[in-house]
This record gives sequence, C-alpha cells and structure tokens, in this order.
Amino acid sequence: MALRSMALKNALARRRERKASKRMALRLALLLAAVLALPFAYWQLQLHQVLYDSASTDKLEQQCLELNETVAKVRDEAGRPIGANSQALEDKRIECDEMGIETTGSIPDATPAE
Repeated sequence: MALRSMALKNALARRRERKASKRMALRLALLLAAVLALPFAYWQLQLHQVLYDSASTDKLEQQCLELNETVAKVRDEAGRPIGANSQALEDKRIECDEMGIETTGSIPDATPAE
C-alpha cells in the first residue's frame, strides 16, 4: 500500500511540474509575442497618424489659393515692414510650387518705413 501511494505522489508531482513548465512556456511565448508586436503596433499607429493627417489635393489647392490672396495682401502693404513672415510665406509658396499648384509672383522685399 505504501508503494502505491508513493507512486501516486510521484505521478502527481511530475504532473504539477509539467503544468508549471507549460505555464512558464506560455508566459514566455506571450512575452515574446508582445515584444515582437509592440514595434509593429507603434509603426501602424504612426502610419495611421500620417495618413489621417495628410490633406487631400483639393484641400491643399485651396490653401495655396488662400496663400495667393495672403501674398497679394502682403504685397499691397509692402510699405510696412514684413519681417519673418515674408520668409514663411515664401516657403509656403515654394511648397505649393513643388506640389505642382501654380502660384503667381513673389514677395517683394520690404524696407522699413522711415
């Protein structure tokens, strides 16, 4: 009888060890999956942000047309100092030209009123 209970105890102990080993393997697999999935998930998030934030061609064209109006207003007020805004507007015009949306003219250099 003692031999039988000892065999049963050994069988139960081996079973517990196998279960513990399987649980540990599962934990390691989940950890590895998380480590591999996080960079991909981050990349997907960045991709969706870029695609979501990108404007349509029509919207960009409208912004360039509004920029032309702004440049015309600046040109009308060229007697006053324009300062850093002149360079910012010129940069926007260059971006519009690079996209193939025509803009007209350039921003004249303003001299401060004396």
